[in-house]
Amino acid sequence: MKLIGLEEHWCPRELFEKEGTPGHKSMELVRMIQSPEQYENTCRVVSDIGEGRIQMMDAVGLSMQFLSLCNADMETLPENEAVHYAKISNDILAKGIKKNPDRFRGFAALPTPNPTEAAKELERCAKMEGFVGAVINGHINGHYLDEPQFEPILEIAERLNMPLYIHPALPSKTIVDAYYKMDDPYAQTVLSSGGWGWHIETGVHVLRLIASGAFDRHPGLKVFVGHLGEGLPFFMQRLYNAEATGKSPRKPYPEYLKENIYYTISGFNDPDLFGYVLKKVGEDHILISGLYESVFYFCARSYEKASR
Repeated sequence: MKLIGLEEHWCPRELFEKEGTPGHKSMELVRMIQSPEQYENTCRVVSDIGEGRIQMMDAVGLSMQFLSLCNADMETLPENEAVHYAKISNDILAKGIKKNPDRFRGFAALPTPNPTEAAKELERCAKMEGFVGAVINGHINGHYLDEPQFEPILEIAERLNMPLYIHPALPSKTIVDAYYKMDDPYAQTVLSSGGWGWHIETGVHVLRLIASGAFDRHPGLKVFVGHLGEGLPFFMQRLYNAEATGKSPRKPYPEYLKENIYYTISGFNDPDLFGYVLKKVGEDHILISGLYESVFYFCARSYEKASR
């Protein structure tokens, strides 16, 4: 079995080592909880797109990684900085892919605060070896891809047949203050991020795209989401009740979830949940992601045996 990981993060040192770079604050938080030796190892691992990463891949039987930028999201930067750092990141990634074209592919980082430049950057990356799509880390300073200003990104992604991977991010401060403000800061962090908020935020992002008619205008547009669909497959029955009252969406919401959306595992290593999503969207719309390949294989095999 050839295993390909689709949500494999990396971040070049150029984007986090110096103060003022977009990933510096995130990595400084890591520095605070690690020894100097541990921190340097973390920096080495996250920035490596060479032999060290390949050795880790070989250790778990991973044939290829689709790399995407982490810890330095373009979505929260001023426009000029987003354009500058997206190009730096993509150029470094292109060189890494060129050295090991049989082991790496890439999702482009896009300067989404400037949609016109983001579309140009995706088109530029499409001409370079090994780029297969783009990663968008959540909302863009509180705005979402269904809004008219982001139409250039959707149009070029469909035309180039380059999927957009909508990766989770923290909800905006307004939403955090309204829904997740708690006396216990640890509980607030967990529930606003990986425990709940990330996933709901991303699910809403996808539903906004459907509601806006984005997939009616761009029927060939492909969107990837992680964590077995960020809860969306489990709401398909209810979403059939959300009938359109205007021109868009033209079909029931679940039809777009089955046709335009692709789902990765990324941390939801539960055979029962995997089996449910598999039944709802079909094997052609489920993809591997993250360094969970052996666990994914176990889930797939366990479900297969249980279904006999």
